[in-house]
Amino acid sequence: MKLKVVGCYGTEENGYLSTSFLIDDIIALDAGSLSSLDLKHQRKIKQIFLTHSHLDHIKSLAPLTINAFSSFNGTVNIYGIEDTLHSLKKHILNNQIWPDFCRIMINGSPIFALKKIKFDETVDIFPYKVTVFKTVHSVPSAGYLIEKGDSSLFYSGDGIIKKDLLVKLSKVKNLKALIVDVTFNNSLNELAKVSFHNTPKMLKNVVDKYYKGDGKFYIYHMIPAYLKDLKKELKEIDYLFLHQGLVVKI
Repeated sequence: MKLKVVGCYGTEENGYLSTSFLIDDIIALDAGSLSSLDLKHQRKIKQIFLTHSHLDHIKSLAPLTINAFSSFNGTVNIYGIEDTLHSLKKHILNNQIWPDFCRIMINGSPIFALKKIKFDETVDIFPYKVTVFKTVHSVPSAGYLIEKGDSSLFYSGDGIIKKDLLVKLSKVKNLKALIVDVTFNNSLNELAKVSFHNTPKMLKNVVDKYYKGDGKFYIYHMIPAYLKDLKKELKEIDYLFLHQGLVVKI
């Protein structure tokens, strides 16, 4: 598998994009910055898996719909747990904030199709298998285990990493990479807790206790204003931080 980082930051400013990852250019994990891709690459995306309903993970869905008029390549399936899709329909695709592009057709096909998934369910998208994990954030959220052949990766989305999740992931064979949230540096520990995010120290403490696998940890969702301190703290614990444009072979 090829993982491409489209955007990986917890907010946006010049040179820093919100969260979106691509698997082999055709499966997207979250939709914070997919519209930054050129139209050729936008057209390749056929499946989008949303971890939760926060704006920085869904906002590029809006320009994707408009771009589809000039480069439609079939319906895009948007997967999410019930709470996420309900929020998307009620607050965004509601014909007030944005048109309901699940009902707007091009050549007889809708631009978007919403696909509800449940925790512990596995979605088969040959040659991939995507399994849904429950994660802990300030809104209902999901993480995804993506398997292809003899390798797999896990994407947590935002949220605090807990014991139960790490125990489950320790049992996954051929788990090569874990993409997890670290938003704030260690001095902002209390802010991280109340906002359901991680610091390097918080993550290391729970990983050292409960993760028994061999997968590498890749860090995303960093706040650009804290990057200097975060990079130093992450280097000290030997975790890898992602940056946009990076391509990782899993």
